[in-house]
Amino acid sequence: MITHLEKNRKISLILTLIIAFIIYLFSTIHGSSISSPEIFNLSYIYHFGIFFLFSLFLLITIKGEKETEKHHVFIVLIIAIIYAFLDELHQSFIPGRNASVIDLLTDTAGIFLSVVFYEKIKNMNFIKIKKK
Repeated sequence: MITHLEKNRKISLILTLIIAFIIYLFSTIHGSSISSPEIFNLSYIYHFGIFFLFSLFLLITIKGEKETEKHHVFIVLIIAIIYAFLDELHQSFIPGRNASVIDLLTDTAGIFLSVVFYEKIKNMNFIKIKKK
């Protein structure tokens, strides 16, 4: 599937934009709607997972079929971390919500681990298809 996305960068771009929009939508929910303890515990999973996916598809979009280079990773890290920061800043203007450093750190962990995950998956022998 990753190889397919690398060849069809438009698909990974669309997925990146959809995820960015979902992040924005969830950030606009008023605090009283999401303040229950069960959802608070799930918020860490959400933050980690959504930014993991966002940065994974962003990396695939940026690098395409090329080998991953340092500047690809740097661009993804900068864009994704800035978006995570802006997401927290946006939440500070929503009634009942606030910006959270813990959420930003959770987002950043998802971002970094997605890059590591991608590189590990790409380097596994069963993923690589050797052309003869």
